[in-house]
Amino acid sequence: MHPHLLADNSVQLEKPVPRRIVIGGDHNYPPYEYLDEKGNPSGYTVDLTRAIARELGIDVEIRLGPWEQVRDALVRGEIDALQGMFYSPERDLAFDFTVPHTVNHCVAVVRTGEGEPPATIADLTDRRIVVQQGDIMHDFVLKHGLTERLTAVDAQEEALRELARGDHDCALVSRLTALYWIEKQGWRNLTVGRRPLLSPGYCYVVRHGHKALLAQLSEGLKVIEATGAYRRIYERWMGVYEDTHSGVRMMLGYVALVAVALLVLLLGFSLWSWSLRKQVARKTAELRESENRYRLLADNTLDVIWVMDLDLRFTYVNPAITLITGHTPEEWIGSRLPDHCDEKNFNEMARVIAAELEKGPGGSGVVFDVAMFKKNREPIWVEIHGKVFYDDAGRPIRLQGITRDITERHRANQEREALQEQLNQAQKMESVGRLAGGVAHDFNNLLSIIMGYAELVLEEVQEGHPHHEPLREIFDAAIRARDVTRQLLAFSRKQLLEVKRLDVNAAVAELERLLQRLLGEDIELQLRLSDEPLAVAADSAQLTQVLMNLAVNARDAMSDGGTLTIETGRVVLDEAYADLKSDVAPGDYAMIRVSDTGCGMDKETLSRVFEPFFTTKGLEKGTGLGLATSYGIVKQHGGNIWAYSEPGQGATFKIYLPLSGSPLPVQPPTVPQRKVAQDTATVLVVEDDPAVRAMAVSVVRRGGYDVIESASVGDAVEKAASHGAPIDLVLTDVVMPGMNGPEVFARISAHHPEARVLYMSGYSDNVIARQGVLEEDIDFIEKPFTVNGLLEKVVEVLSR
Repeated sequence: MHPHLLADNSVQLEKPVPRRIVIGGDHNYPPYEYLDEKGNPSGYTVDLTRAIARELGIDVEIRLGPWEQVRDALVRGEIDALQGMFYSPERDLAFDFTVPHTVNHCVAVVRTGEGEPPATIADLTDRRIVVQQGDIMHDFVLKHGLTERLTAVDAQEEALRELARGDHDCALVSRLTALYWIEKQGWRNLTVGRRPLLSPGYCYVVRHGHKALLAQLSEGLKVIEATGAYRRIYERWMGVYEDTHSGVRMMLGYVALVAVALLVLLLGFSLWSWSLRKQVARKTAELRESENRYRLLADNTLDVIWVMDLDLRFTYVNPAITLITGHTPEEWIGSRLPDHCDEKNFNEMARVIAAELEKGPGGSGVVFDVAMFKKNREPIWVEIHGKVFYDDAGRPIRLQGITRDITERHRANQEREALQEQLNQAQKMESVGRLAGGVAHDFNNLLSIIMGYAELVLEEVQEGHPHHEPLREIFDAAIRARDVTRQLLAFSRKQLLEVKRLDVNAAVAELERLLQRLLGEDIELQLRLSDEPLAVAADSAQLTQVLMNLAVNARDAMSDGGTLTIETGRVVLDEAYADLKSDVAPGDYAMIRVSDTGCGMDKETLSRVFEPFFTTKGLEKGTGLGLATSYGIVKQHGGNIWAYSEPGQGATFKIYLPLSGSPLPVQPPTVPQRKVAQDTATVLVVEDDPAVRAMAVSVVRRGGYDVIESASVGDAVEKAASHGAPIDLVLTDVVMPGMNGPEVFARISAHHPEARVLYMSGYSDNVIARQGVLEEDIDFIEKPFTVNGLLEKVVEVLSR
């Protein structure tokens, strides 16, 4: 027993307030309650309320109106009580009820000649049903899912009228109300069902916490029952519709007037005795029928209805417990709440119950979600509606409520949260990628200048000169900075790819020796390659970079040795999988799985593993760009990469690359290129950045070429047009104000068709590439470049 649940939560009942009590009801629900021809409240419950008021000496105002409006007024506190509401476990969670002052039989009504009125839920299937809005039968059909052909109207009179004129197949209404309106309106084409679909108790009802008023109304019912006023009211309004024997009594009374006194006395006594037995038999049958209806409701609902004592021991549970948990009611009753959940969830439930007990009788009940166990100890998520019940002295006596299986809803919520997290992660990576690409683009122009001039000066300053080593450090630092910018470009998917069709199995196999040397002797490398070829369109060097980065990451995670496994295979990512992963297109993929037996990662580290500059390694042990680069390369290839890991359980990276439908190319024999001296070639340099242009011009001239320098695209076209001699090569930037590189070359080649072109740029641009893949027959050098790198590329292009 949770210690908080042992606290004494008894409180004194609130004292009645000496003021006028407003009691509401339905203005069109005869013979129970309605407004007569003069607009005055009338009916069974109206007389019942007035009798209670007289007996208890309380001031009562009766307000009748449309049912839903009256019920809403009770919820808002504009009226104090309702004189008639049908009881249900669901309504009991929102209101407090007296004992029933009558039991109502709700039946189906159909048009005469269209068969027997429905008597079961199955009989209602595919029927056009009409009910009163907010009535107990409205709740009944909604609970059983009969909503497809359902119509709700404002009053039962309206429901019967629409049924009579053929708008619906059946109306679900109160039997006595149906008999009243059929007689009053003369609807001879309607037949009232004999077997009730529902027999709820009809009670006075107040809002939660109004125990004093509820006690007054309950006391008043007992008083008018004892005085006989209740029976007189009931007979006045209900007797005319019931199977009474008033005609027999009238006939016997007439005979008694003309018979001898002794015979009158004997017959009168016999009649009284017989009538009393009939009434007792009728009330017994009504109570038995009411009990059966309540049991039918409890036994057939899909939700678990339960009762617990204050020791959290179950004293009642309905058969739905078997559907949800696998336990029979007999197995469940007598068990305690902690028997059916783990410690964490029991503590949560105990906390909620204790908090509700602390509120006392004013508590309105609780609704919360927890995990419980099935009979086989499989966890399920449930939604619990619970309430504490108190005796007249305000002492808690039991807990009662409803439990509903929400496992599927909980699973859907988890999947939605996971998708949202993936979307947030993808948006974050995209934003970081745009920033990284922008930084790398601007930085490459600066590095081109630093590297170029540093290399040029180094050639002039021999070893041993005081400035040689500082210049070497500058050049080496620029080279390292270039590598960083290339990694940033890879992450942001702005690098250029030289895509060819290759076999993933062959690409991985070629790396085996290199990877084994990289991993060291204490780490075992295992390759599990697919038997079928896996053709993809990829940049071989970039794919190698991805696998090398993953291998380095795995090596660092296995400081005490371990196993690195690389596995390939064909997989199909269907639409169901794509729905669970953001930015995934369904289709056939080549899968590369890289798994290690290292220390693994926690959830927080895993969520940031592909971010640039994020690393768990110490200072000077990593830049945090390896996995970020791998992420960008795979994404630029149209693929996806996912990481799975838990602390102490190693890590697995899965790479998915789209399979290519084209066959793998046959490698032609290598033909040596013809090298042609180009010491007399003319090169036109087009670059809008003055510092980069000056450096490029200096390098080309250093190679012995004639150089035409142009600072703008317009100037370049004019100089080409006016230059009479051949122009052998155009060295141009890709992106410039006013005109891009290919457009400039097209204008120049109109004057010099013999010219070839070499493009240079600091980032991938769709002018010469499609989605980062270099177009065929395009010569390109990436900024920043070295002096020798530019000269070698110029020679290569001119030598073809």
